[in-house]
Amino acid sequence: MYRKSGVALVILLIASFLRAEDWEPDRTHAVVTGVLSWSDKGLTPFPVKNRKDMELRDLLVRRGVPQEQITLLLDTDATRSAIVAALRTAAQRAKPGDTLIFYYAGHGAKAGRDIAFANYDIKPRDCANTGLMLSAVGDILAKEFRGSRVILLADACHSGGLARVADQLAKRNIASVSLTSSEACNLSTRNWTFTQAIIDGLTGAALVDANDDGKITLDELAAEARDAMTYREGQRSGYVNRGVSGDLVLGPARRMRLARGHGPTAVGAYVWAKNDDRFRSARIVGRDGEKYIVQFYDYTEKLERRLPASDLKPMEFQRFPVGSRLQVQWGGRIWPAKVLDIQGAFHLVHYENFDDTWDEWVLSHRIVTAPDASVEWKGKWYPATIIKHEEGRYYIHYLGFDHSWDEWVTDKRIKLKRAQP
Repeated sequence: MYRKSGVALVILLIASFLRAEDWEPDRTHAVVTGVLSWSDKGLTPFPVKNRKDMELRDLLVRRGVPQEQITLLLDTDATRSAIVAALRTAAQRAKPGDTLIFYYAGHGAKAGRDIAFANYDIKPRDCANTGLMLSAVGDILAKEFRGSRVILLADACHSGGLARVADQLAKRNIASVSLTSSEACNLSTRNWTFTQAIIDGLTGAALVDANDDGKITLDELAAEARDAMTYREGQRSGYVNRGVSGDLVLGPARRMRLARGHGPTAVGAYVWAKNDDRFRSARIVGRDGEKYIVQFYDYTEKLERRLPASDLKPMEFQRFPVGSRLQVQWGGRIWPAKVLDIQGAFHLVHYENFDDTWDEWVLSHRIVTAPDASVEWKGKWYPATIIKHEEGRYYIHYLGFDHSWDEWVTDKRIKLKRAQP
């Protein structure tokens, strides 16, 4: 009797020990910074309507983070000195077992081999001395933080530079994670797509719960951000984990109302969906009889439409081998480049005659190959490559346009540049 009870107790203790760690909002300190306009009018402002940085801050409060433990700095309040002071205060207040969240939305820029987030009073021609340098962020947190983990989030160009902050903290045995809208080498969209993914995860959106176990973990949140940025924006997000459990439970998830299904039209899948006279990136979020409920995302708004299967196309990307020499679009021009690495659908390219600070990850829609054909569209002819050829019709990609414009054309609309097999 006692032996069985002892065994049961040991099993319970082991189960408790192995249970996934939970995020504790009441033991969290946060600095939420959003800069959508700047004192220097040379920096392009962003619309403030439905801004998501404020929504994220309000969500943290609803999730249980004490208001007095959150500093919100927006626009004119987000000077470099104010951000630095808020980070230092939050880091100093953290106790063992506490979490610190730092979030930034706005512009990011390269400054040599460092990266600057654009505080309100930054001088673009002197980022190194007037901007929020990420190396300085790392120095502050490494020196002052006495809690257990740091979560770094940013929605900005080159925001993946926060990975270097995570590396700085790792050297001080501070567990940290960097989750960002772009890699350090990449630009980022003006849309709030990344922050929306974070909000969806923290509110328990069912689609974020990839394994349908009723919980949303850190790894699942990162995967949600990755897919949203890949398929909605055509850019690669950043995720670097230095000692934080990927199984960290961020909160409960709502249950799916119907089975996800399988294949390119599964619930949760991204597709090209017809919207007016063109195809756009969208996500399948449900079904209504024979129609699919798809969700577009415009800056800050989710827009749903019910479409037949004939108005949907699977997302497909071309892949080029490592070592390939090709042409890549950047800044409205075409540049010779070489493929250094491939991960998923992304190619890491190095631009000829430029140093490695310009290396970046690109999808195939920015890679320009020699045109196979000219294709007619609404009375005009455009250079295109042929992706597939079967039974007298061609699936083509228009050079210089994203893959939402890919389509099947017949012989009447195509002029071949070379013989096709």
